[in-house]
Order: sequence, then structure tokens, then C-alpha cells
Amino acid sequence: MIETLTQNISKLTAIEQSQLFKMLSDNANILIKVIPNAPLLEYIVNGHTDNTNPIIQAYATWKSNN
Repeated sequence: MIETLTQNISKLTAIEQSQLFKMLSDNANILIKVIPNAPLLEYIVNGHTDNTNPIIQAYATWKSNN
């Protein structure tokens, strides 16, 4: 699942990726209630880190630049 998600996110333009990460960041507290145990949402809400997760790495890079 992570591999498919990573592939799909990599197909987005940089602007689309930024919009996606902003939307997730802005709504993470709600999304985690309906999508529990989602690593990226857990990272955004709780700050748990998983340096091996490429999606979290991409989000962390985006967050540090925005």
C-alpha cells in the first residue's frame, strides 16, 4: 500500500504535492479520527517519526520548506 501511495504521490506535480500535504496538514486531526493508524497522519498529529517511510520523508521536506 505504501509503495502504491508513494508511486501515486510521485506522479503529482510539485504544486499538487504541496496542495495535498497542506490539505492533510490542515485536516489531520479530523482525518485521523476516520483513518486511524495512518502513519502520515500519526506523524502530523503526534510527531511520531518513521525515517524509513518515503511519504513521511516527503512531507517532512515539504513542511521544512513551508
